[in-house]
Amino acid sequence: MKALQLHVDYVEYEPIQPEAKIYEETERKKYRVDDALLLLTCVEEDDDPSIAQRVVEDVVEFMEKLRIDRLVIYPYAHLSVKLASPSKAIEILKKIG
Repeated sequence: MKALQLHVDYVEYEPIQPEAKIYEETERKKYRVDDALLLLTCVEEDDDPSIAQRVVEDVVEFMEKLRIDRLVIYPYAHLSVKLASPSKAIEILKKIG
């Protein structure tokens, strides 16, 4: 798994359409989250579900240091060329969130 952590003043996003056959349902509207940790994530083909626990521990430690109480987990496939299948990625990301 690769992840990029960004402490942001705000992040805005709007789901437009599914990018894969397997996806998580969400309401199609604009979202805005202020003063958050934005975690851009990419699950790789060799990752196993136990990696989620390590990511959670690292993220919690970072958020406590910076006194951040909002987390946005955003799939970002551009971090790797060895992507996991969409179903595996969703399984692992749900364990983080």
